[in-house]
Amino acid sequence: MTNPPPGWYPDTQSGSNSMRYWDGQAWTNQTAASAYAVPIVPEKKTERNGLAITGFVLGLASVLSSCMFVGGIFGIAGIIFSILGLKSRYRGLAIAGLITSVVGILITVLMIVGILFSLPYLDSLNYSGFTNDKFY
Repeated sequence: MTNPPPGWYPDTQSGSNSMRYWDGQAWTNQTAASAYAVPIVPEKKTERNGLAITGFVLGLASVLSSCMFVGGIFGIAGIIFSILGLKSRYRGLAIAGLITSVVGILITVLMIVGILFSLPYLDSLNYSGFTNDKFY
């Protein structure tokens, strides 16, 4: 169970309408008179995981660029940054980056394999291109 953040809270021990300061670990001896028992809590700072954000963005770029056959490059970079981002305690975007990077790589590989398997079929069409301004 996590403790509430440091701040002024209603003093329930004294029975009066006062506030007592909580330092995040224990109650202090600091008290203040208050007409209203409203806790004053300091703002919580937001921490970010830059490596995870980079991995996720590269994963998205991998998926979006997979039809241009560079999705694999973005995907590999996304996997590397996402793995590094997993070391932080904020790893949600790192996991999403891993997933999107792998999906981008898979789409790129499937597109390349599809084109390679379709080459013999295209060759059997006897396409000769443009000849004498006519298409055959």
